[in-house]
Amino acid sequence: MSGEAAAACLALAEALASRMAHDASGSLQALVAAVELLSAEDEAVRAEASSLAAEAVQRLRARIGLLRAAWGRPSAPLSLEAIVQLVSEGVGPPAVTIDFGRLEPGPWAVEGYDRVLLNALLVAAESLPRGGGVLCAGTTQGEIALAILGEGAAWLPGLAAVAAGEDPLGLVEPRRLAVCMLALVARRHGVALSLLLGGSLPLLLLRPAAPG
Repeated sequence: MSGEAAAACLALAEALASRMAHDASGSLQALVAAVELLSAEDEAVRAEASSLAAEAVQRLRARIGLLRAAWGRPSAPLSLEAIVQLVSEGVGPPAVTIDFGRLEPGPWAVEGYDRVLLNALLVAAESLPRGGGVLCAGTTQGEIALAILGEGAAWLPGLAAVAAGEDPLGLVEPRRLAVCMLALVARRHGVALSLLLGGSLPLLLLRPAAPG
């Protein structure tokens, strides 16, 4: 491995570690605060603390489950329903809704297309800092288009660059990590990314790359 490749791998590992620590910190702080109240004399306070602790654990479990499915070693293909659940439970708050009403189900066009879509939805959700919605249209056997709607909606920095062919490893930093991982996963599974200009916000397009 060249020095440049080693540096890129190290930067990616550092960004992943930083991102995981950041994502877990909020839930862990809430959990610690709730646990400290479990010894309170007031029964109502203990009951509330127990509920808050359970919620913090659930949020942490959902977040880790989402990132494991998106960035970890793939296992069985994900159904659309599983993808919706992973994103809906793992990205909030603020709440993000996923509308698959315009996406025709069916077998995945290529191996890993489900994982690429999951990463694209993670990017879309993180492009909605105040919550909102993600609309998906197309077919799992061909092109899938994603639109984001909501106050302050703006695609994450770097998405246009990787869609234009820029090396995703040049975006390795916590703020752009979701974009970097989307580009890497898409490249691995032969899925092309592009942005369709027009309207208020571009559409993110996923398309199985032509063979050869």
